[in-house]
Amino acid sequence: MADSVVFVLDGSTRALNVIDYEHHEIHSGSSFTAEHNAAGGSGTKATISFTTPAGTKYIHMVVETRTNVAAVYTLGEGATVTAESGTNYLARNKRRVATMNVATVLPAGSVPATAGNVTAGGTVTDFGTVLETIQAGSGKLGDNSRGTDEWVLAPGTVYAIEMESQAASSEVRVSIHWYEHTDKD
Repeated sequence: MADSVVFVLDGSTRALNVIDYEHHEIHSGSSFTAEHNAAGGSGTKATISFTTPAGTKYIHMVVETRTNVAAVYTLGEGATVTAESGTNYLARNKRRVATMNVATVLPAGSVPATAGNVTAGGTVTDFGTVLETIQAGSGKLGDNSRGTDEWVLAPGTVYAIEMESQAASSEVRVSIHWYEHTDKD
C-alpha cells in the first residue's frame, strides 16, 4: 500500500506544517540541548558524555564546538568515562512553554544517573570508536549543518564529545543539540 499524503497543522500555531522536521521536533517538545565550557591552559577540556536510551527511541544529534586557540575535537562511541567524575547537567528542552518533556539520555560518569542529564566535565579514559576528530584553530566554530552533520546514535551506548585546548589562555566549548525520535516504519 502506498503512503498517502497528509497535511498536518502545527500544534503550536495551527499553520500548515511546512517547517523542517527538526524544527517541528522543537515544537513537539522532543528537542534538547546541553553545553560545557572550560577555560585554562593547554590541555583544558570541555567534555559532554552520556548514555543513549536502550530501545527504539533514537537520538539524532549535531555537535557545535568553539575555541579561541588551537584545539582538538573528538567524538567517541562506546566510550569509557571515569565513575563519579564530572557533574550532572540537566539537558534543556528547546520548547520552553507549558509542560516540557525530559530527555531520555543518562549521564555517563557522574552519580546519580538521573534521566534527562548528561555528564559535563567527566574524565574520558577511552573514546572507544572515534567517529570524528578534528584539529581546530583559533576562533573556529564546528560545522553543525543538520543535513550532513547529524548523527543517529546507537541505543544503549556511551558517547563522549570533547574539545581539548592545545595552548595557554584557552576557552573551549562543546554544545550538543538533539531530538529524540522513534522510527515510523
